[in-house]
Formats: sequence, C-alpha cells, structure tokens
Amino acid sequence: MIKNTPIEELRTASVEILSKAFFELRQNPSEDDIVAMSLTLAEDLKIDFPNLEIQDIRMAFREGVRKTEDFSIGVKTYYKWIKRYRDLLWDAQYQVRTQGADPKKVPYYKKPQKLIK
Repeated sequence: MIKNTPIEELRTASVEILSKAFFELRQNPSEDDIVAMSLTLAEDLKIDFPNLEIQDIRMAFREGVRKTEDFSIGVKTYYKWIKRYRDLLWDAQYQVRTQGADPKKVPYYKKPQKLIK
C-alpha cells in the first residue's frame, strides 16, 4: 500500500508514471517540470490515496490517457483519473462482498491482501 511505501520510492514511481503519460499524450515537458510534478504527485498519493497500490496509480494513469478526454496532465486531471479508478475498485469490492458476485467475473476486483505478522 502507498501508506507503507517510502516517499523516495513514491517519488521515483511518480517520475516514471508521469513520464510515460506525457509520452503517450505526445507532450514534451522539461525534466524540471516532470520532477516538480512528481514531488507533488508523490505527496498527494501519500496523503489522499494511502490505501491504493502504486500499480493502481499506474492503471489509473493508463486508463486516464486512453479512456478520457483529458489531454493535459495537471493535479486536477490526475486526481480525476485516480478517483475514477479508485471508484471502479470500490465498486468491484462492493459487488463481491455485499452483493455476492463471483470475484472471477467482476472486472477490477482484487483479492484483499493478507497481512503478514
């Protein structure tokens, strides 16, 4: 989970995620801009999305680039992408846990992680 991930690791992952998204959108910001935005993204993830996995963030950006009409990356854009993806995950959890849906047939369903003691 993001809350258990060191901030340095989040910053590195944020640079990777943002660089890929900018490339896929055919945008060419400066390295300084990518680094500055990655610092903000890493902090936002730690504060506002602590229960997601970094892989969830990668998927949120992937789907945001491909399935929305947002073609300029900024804080408001990536918040929309992450919240949209988080809602898909939450809905999948609801379908399985509350409505008794078959986990194998519910898109975006992830088995809960087992805590190691």
